[in-house]
Amino acid sequence: PQPDISIWPESTISTSFNEVRLQTLKSIKKLNDNNITVFTGAYVDIDHNSYNTVFNLNKQQIAYSKQHLIPFGEYTPKWLQTIKNILPNMQQNNLIKNNKFNTLIKYQDINISASICYEIIFPNQLRVNNNSANILLHISDLGWFEQSWVKAYLFNLARIRAVESQKPMIYVVNRGLSAYIQKDGSFFQSS
Repeated sequence: PQPDISIWPESTISTSFNEVRLQTLKSIKKLNDNNITVFTGAYVDIDHNSYNTVFNLNKQQIAYSKQHLIPFGEYTPKWLQTIKNILPNMQQNNLIKNNKFNTLIKYQDINISASICYEIIFPNQLRVNNNSANILLHISDLGWFEQSWVKAYLFNLARIRAVESQKPMIYVVNRGLSAYIQKDGSFFQSS
């Protein structure tokens, strides 16, 4: 069977999507010809602002923008702005959040509530969209945590979020366990 949808983890496109857009056009056409929708983690630049996103590769548009950014990894806190110019200039350290992209992702007749990375630890934020969602989606880049308890901890938090919301979750990570988590917390892991 051919898939309808494919979901890739956070940071799959680890440079600005704008830099690789032309190289992906042939692949996007093939995906569209085969009716396969791809949501991927990507950094996207719009009007001199960078976002960490769940990106609809087929439509080449942001589906969701991360709301809880990591200090020093994704942004410089305000109290350090005065010395920002002497800090290393990393694209991911200049990210911003944009509530415009903090809505449900529409896929066919399905409402998807998304979260990225450590947003899984903020149940109140997730609860806002979870109530209207049919399914939850979480993507993360766990490459930072080689042999660590963090992978198991975040996976168990995802299971808790599924139970809390009574909604199934698609949990996709680049290192660790990717799984379909049912609303009772049980799961089917990818092979």
